[in-house]
Amino acid sequence: MSFNKLLLLMILPLSQLPYIMSQVLQSGTYVVRNGDFEVGRNLREDRTLLPKPVVLGPDVQGTTLEIEQIGSEGNNYLIKARGAPTANINNLVSALLTNEETAEEWRIEAVPQHGENRYIITTQDQEEGWVAPDEPGAQINCKPLISTKSFPPMYLPTEVFEIVSA
Repeated sequence: MSFNKLLLLMILPLSQLPYIMSQVLQSGTYVVRNGDFEVGRNLREDRTLLPKPVVLGPDVQGTTLEIEQIGSEGNNYLIKARGAPTANINNLVSALLTNEETAEEWRIEAVPQHGENRYIITTQDQEEGWVAPDEPGAQINCKPLISTKSFPPMYLPTEVFEIVSA
């Protein structure tokens, strides 16, 4: 359990404990949203084996992401878009059709201060994370997250994703 989660447990009322502990995602199929739009691969994309953009927008409606927990505990996950594992390529989130062994192990951490089923998705070193683009239809960025220095930290709306079971 992370230090931040322990600290959060110390300052929240006991009635919130079951809610916080249930925020670890189990392996499964999920709908991931930021604002009004879902995250996924475009329904129409080229037929090459080049990495495919993971985007936010109207052209991914009805798509899901497979989130696979790595290990029995913790916040480490493999995230797949239409069966292809994802990675940070040049500060953009992409699905890998080849070289799948280079897929990113993402860290998904609940941020209950932003609401139910709200999470941030970061690289293992937590130096960068998923950030929704300004325009729908654009690719998800992977860059440093901006948060307040308060506890619990508050993140920008573009950095917080709703993740619900499909």
